[in-house]
Amino acid sequence: MIGLAILLTSLVVTGYIGRFLTNHIHTNSLASTLRIVDKQLPQLASLAPEHKDACSENFMQADASRPPSLSRVFDLPDGQRFDYVFNCGGETRHSQDDEVYKLRSYELSLNVAQDAAR
Repeated sequence: MIGLAILLTSLVVTGYIGRFLTNHIHTNSLASTLRIVDKQLPQLASLAPEHKDACSENFMQADASRPPSLSRVFDLPDGQRFDYVFNCGGETRHSQDDEVYKLRSYELSLNVAQDAAR
């Protein structure tokens, strides 16, 4: 695709890895609309300086593991839909009980996938 620019809408449910993906999309202007979603505010996430620019314009605080948040997450003007949805969210298992881990990883993946498929 050298010399061809395709502007797509992208939604990224972040986490540590998602920071790098959103920075790449933002820095290289790979999406006409970029929405970054995380349950934690960027100011509290210890972002590296290179990640702050992408978050300053495109961030939405929401917990995507909870279905009531998803309608707001996926809402775009004029009934548009996201062309790509990247779920980079999740949490490490360390010191979490089974229900919390299931909600923050498994349910997050299911909820985002189901809403993206609509």
